[in-house]
Amino acid sequence: MNDIETFKPLLAVGMQYIREVAPRASAEDLNRIKVVFDDFIEGKVSHDDAVNSFKEIIGTIHPLEKINAVLQVDDTPIPPPSETSNQFSSLYNYQNQSRKKTHPWTELEDQRLLSGIHKFGLDNWAAVCAHVGNARTRAQCSQRWFRGLDPRISKVLWTPEEDAKLIELVEKHGDRCWTKIAAELGNRSDAQCRYHYRQLTKEKDDDNSVGFIPNGGKLNPVYSAPNSQFKQQLQPLVPSQSLLTITNFPRKIPPIDSFVEDIQKLPRHLRFDFPAMPVLAPQPPVQPEETGL
Repeated sequence: MNDIETFKPLLAVGMQYIREVAPRASAEDLNRIKVVFDDFIEGKVSHDDAVNSFKEIIGTIHPLEKINAVLQVDDTPIPPPSETSNQFSSLYNYQNQSRKKTHPWTELEDQRLLSGIHKFGLDNWAAVCAHVGNARTRAQCSQRWFRGLDPRISKVLWTPEEDAKLIELVEKHGDRCWTKIAAELGNRSDAQCRYHYRQLTKEKDDDNSVGFIPNGGKLNPVYSAPNSQFKQQLQPLVPSQSLLTITNFPRKIPPIDSFVEDIQKLPRHLRFDFPAMPVLAPQPPVQPEETGL
């Protein structure tokens, strides 16, 4: 992120709390409360004086108490989960190792994380994770801050300008340096950048798959839905239209000789023969029987 040296994480988190509880606060009031907040965090203003200022300016002390809870965190880290309390120790150990990577952060862990960042900064994650405890790793603590708690991270929809900037940075640094890309972008986490870039490229790939169609990218009737043009494109591929195109049939049924003649024009593998009609030999006329009368 930009300007890490002058950035005050705990103050930024506190101001985020204020914007959440007092979204209609004026810019002047926000500036006033920010000065009070900063002085309180640095120990220049007492808790009682800060309470009075918060009540006067925004009418609530909730953000102040949340930050005060972080400042009151002691130096004793949260003990790691016990690996011997379960009688099925081998199974428990396996599950516990997996849980280290996946279990959600608690409010107490977040408080200790903010406390550690306030004490040790954003460049000493070994000290921060030791301060947090609960077997949290440096990577987990760093990711929890930069992807979740950092108030500079925007949670709103991406703008077209951000999309263009993201694509430009990926072209500059490649599609693996997401931490550097997020730092230059300024208001998105590395995970947000990676995920959103994949969404953009997926949409582009989907568009290209639709574009893989003849006629200069326009939908060809043969590939879309049956219509009159489909029949026109099919006509050169068939040997005789009189048999396949309904509109070409005359209103009256043609004589059988014409039909047979069309059949003979078809390729041999498409022809079919009519069953031969039996030929009857001529029979002599029946003579009347003589009665002898």
